Amino acid sequence: MNRPDASVAGAGSTPRRTLRTHARPGRGPASRRRRGLGLLTVLTLAASGLAAAPAQAAPAAGAAPSAAAPSSSQPASQPVSAPAARVDRSSTVYAAVASSGTRRTLQLVSRRTGKVVKVLASGRASDWQEPFRDVDVASDGSVWAVVADRRLPGQYGTVLVRYDAAGAHRVLPYATSVRVSPSARTVAVTVLSPDGDGDGRGLEAVRVIRRDGRLVKTLMAQPFPVGSDGSPQAEVGGMNVAGWVSEAQLAVGSGCCDSGGVSIVSATAPTRRPVTFWGNGGTRAIGVRGSAVLVQRPREAGNGTTVPYHLVALDGYWVSRARPAGVRVIAIPGEDLDPSRYVDAMNRRAGATPWVVGAKRFPYRGTGRIVAAYV
Repeated sequence: MNRPDASVAGAGSTPRRTLRTHARPGRGPASRRRRGLGLLTVLTLAASGLAAAPAQAAPAAGAAPSAAAPSSSQPASQPVSAPAARVDRSSTVYAAVASSGTRRTLQLVSRRTGKVVKVLASGRASDWQEPFRDVDVASDGSVWAVVADRRLPGQYGTVLVRYDAAGAHRVLPYATSVRVSPSARTVAVTVLSPDGDGDGRGLEAVRVIRRDGRLVKTLMAQPFPVGSDGSPQAEVGGMNVAGWVSEAQLAVGSGCCDSGGVSIVSATAPTRRPVTFWGNGGTRAIGVRGSAVLVQRPREAGNGTTVPYHLVALDGYWVSRARPAGVRVIAIPGEDLDPSRYVDAMNRRAGATPWVVGAKRFPYRGTGRIVAAYV
């Protein structure tokens, strides 16, 4: 995730400039002109001295308040302490799902050494279900995971769990993807909810929640019909939060199978008709730079009838709200390309901060093999 963080130190004060004028005594017009020019000079220099004094900078969001500047009665040598910079703890570790047989282990791993810092949870994989569906590492060091929960019904059987120094905390049922904001104060999720009010419809939605699961805003929502057993009667579950472009914008992925796309939407207000960069089912956002999102889109040839669809290249596009159609900046030709193996190379080539990393992006010196890595 792109988690910019800045700390602003308190600005010092600039000494006031003074000017002493000594006018000769006299009462004639020439003397008055001299006095007028002297007064004009004093006013001009005083104004320039005020303009030159730097303004006190406001503290960055989330930073500790700056210490007050010393008053004129305090000794000039007394130091002014600056606020401590916030540390992005996610920059030194990554989350990894390690596999050993059917056992999956979610753990924090050092990016530098590959050593396991902390084991967070474990579970067993089945033929149709992985225990950890999606994971994100917040800037405060907490880890958020969408975890399979067999106590919830069928296709809706997932729950959002937060892991921190105090342990594991169940935050929200029915979550399907998660991305924590750069400030770590709010969390974007997608949810796939069953029929809860008996109207015969479930709901797929993109929401922003607080750390304790309380709803802040529903950004996008799409109801779907359910059967007599409560299962979805339409293609659902393809919506996911790809990442935070900024505290005010999100990239949302959608679609499945033969079609998919990436939309950049507001993180503070509902979006009813998002402008979407469309592609096939493998289209996904993999990184960010400034206000633009790097989208990986497999390029296919064929018509699906007489000539089967087949991969001919992997393309990388910069997509933004200003350029929703995207600008292609990377093209990797080939017919047998695994898109997951090229996310690191594409992010590096484009100069993007990665949202998606390959399983072998960082070193690993733990038990089993890494099947998924998250930053």
